Amino acid sequence: MNKSSTLYDESIFSIKSKFKKLGVLGYGLNGGVFLAKSKKDKKFYAIKPFEKNEKSKNEINLHWECLGSCTNIVDIHALHSTNKNFYLILEYMEGGSLWDKIKNDDKNFSEKDIVNIMRQICAAVNVLHSKGIAHRDIKLENILCSGQNLIVKLAEFNFAKQEKLGLKSSKFTAPYVAPEVLCEPSYSISCDIWSLGVLMFILCCGYLPFSSSTESDFSKGMIERIISEDLDLIVNLVDN
Repeated sequence: MNKSSTLYDESIFSIKSKFKKLGVLGYGLNGGVFLAKSKKDKKFYAIKPFEKNEKSKNEINLHWECLGSCTNIVDIHALHSTNKNFYLILEYMEGGSLWDKIKNDDKNFSEKDIVNIMRQICAAVNVLHSKGIAHRDIKLENILCSGQNLIVKLAEFNFAKQEKLGLKSSKFTAPYVAPEVLCEPSYSISCDIWSLGVLMFILCCGYLPFSSSTESDFSKGMIERIISEDLDLIVNLVDN
């Protein structure tokens, strides 16, 4: 959608009258995301339903606010509003997520590929941070690819929040979460930088830097490992 227009310009229409539903692309915190074809322009779109409340409205508005100045954030085509639900009409990223590429395609990324991916996602995160917004859920599953090309875009603003409102909740995906989210009563938008580092590690090495069967064990293990490695670094610096 043209960023100069209003997000709600196309809100009064019937989904069935405008789109043909083709299937389910996946499931998120808000339920299923559907693949649909526009009856008008014949293009494919992803339709994401939301329960109509202040939380979902805030998520949609934060996503919308970040569009326009960056091409590496999944675009919003339109928003449909009913009495009970929002239906967000998103651009369809036919290549799936980076997780899909690693899991299903057994994709190994070259150094050039990794630099290209990280450059694009860092550009997207930079836009969010310039607006004082923390994404808080940067991970393989939330980075979508366009076809066979490594054009990638940041998606899913479920956990996004303006820093000025206070980042205090412990919403996170365990393998990607920054230590301060686990240990501090509040934190800053820099928590996303840690997640970017974890993302780059996975792309380079093919496995998670920290993992465990439960979130509590993960948190304990990650912090103990960080403390241990910091002590080793300090000892080495002193010895040298």
